Amino acid sequence: MKIKDKGFLYFHRKQIIESFHLTDAEYRLRDIYRAIVDWDSKHDNYATTDLSNIEIKEIYWPTKSPQAIGRARKGLLRNGEIESWRYRGRTVTRVIGFETIQNQRAKTNSGQTRESVGSKSD
Repeated sequence: MKIKDKGFLYFHRKQIIESFHLTDAEYRLRDIYRAIVDWDSKHDNYATTDLSNIEIKEIYWPTKSPQAIGRARKGLLRNGEIESWRYRGRTVTRVIGFETIQNQRAKTNSGQTRESVGSKSD
């Protein structure tokens, strides 16, 4: 398994504001999922990962127990932030709204500057 240890994580202010209903653990786990899912929309497994709670603990969140990660994961499922299913003996997790994140990034990178995004003209 290849571990992503370099990269860029992009968040809009709106994404942070919309996540006020999450607990601290749920917010952190959602950020972990957003960082590790497949970013290439040409792949069949786009916006998904099949890492288990134990693998997430060992690689990305060593201070949490797998049980605590499981509770945070259930909260994300309940809040509609992620969805999951079984495939070939592994649980696959998909981040809901990942396409929106990608579209926001493309819009910002398509010629708009940071100052012009969301600013109002007088």
